Amino acid sequence: MRFYREHRGFEVHLGEAPRTSDAGGVTWLVRGYGKDRANGVAPSRQEAFTAASAAIDRIEDDPYRFPVNLVGYPRELEGDVVTRDGEVLGRWRMSDDEALEMVEFIPEGADDVLFRGHVIGVLCATIQDWHEGQEPQ
Repeated sequence: MRFYREHRGFEVHLGEAPRTSDAGGVTWLVRGYGKDRANGVAPSRQEAFTAASAAIDRIEDDPYRFPVNLVGYPRELEGDVVTRDGEVLGRWRMSDDEALEMVEFIPEGADDVLFRGHVIGVLCATIQDWHEGQEPQ
């Protein structure tokens, strides 16, 4: 019998391991951000879900999990904008108008906001497109 549940924005899938598997037990899979993120086998359904939850913790704790990352978001009010490779592109901050809940991007070495947005994924994609269009230095 298969089991599926959303947990903290990720999909957690549990299923019985194939009888031909030496591991036996319950397989688990974490899917998020459009792809499979982690998987494994555990002796019981509860241990499988616990392992999947721990994998989600590790994924969320990785500040470089996307091509463009807002380090510290949403826990902080500002932070660095960093590529998956660790290149600092600039900084982000919450806008002064708290009612709008806008995140602003200021490129490295600049004083002015270049982009702002409500939807973090769209903002990061915009920053990535901008970065990829820059001349190498």
